[in-house]
Amino acid sequence: MSQWYRYGTVSVPQGTNVVTGVATQWTSAVNPPMAGDIFTQDNQTLYEIMAITGDNALTLDRNFTATTVAGGSYSIIRNTSATVNTRIAAQVSDTLDLLGSRVTVSTTAPSAGQGKNGDIWIVVA
Repeated sequence: MSQWYRYGTVSVPQGTNVVTGVATQWTSAVNPPMAGDIFTQDNQTLYEIMAITGDNALTLDRNFTATTVAGGSYSIIRNTSATVNTRIAAQVSDTLDLLGSRVTVSTTAPSAGQGKNGDIWIVVA
């Protein structure tokens, strides 16, 4: 699961931190890249991926310094998304962020009247 991600092609204007892909599937792939992974277009200069905002859009930690690339090859080096455990941990964290205050972790079960419909109560020993 630690293979570099190289699907599709990218365009990166010099002086911006925005990467546009074609057929890259950065969000819909079975094991897509994630923020924290490493982007390179020349296999020498490394950029941290700050956000992946769609199947064909991501942002880098700093502006692209090389000459503008249009329809070029690239690689994403797995940093945070390489193992099943890190993927599961990230998915659990994302789910808990989405649920927000609806999740309660407690050492006791809820009493009558606690919480509201749809809340999630996690009891730990």
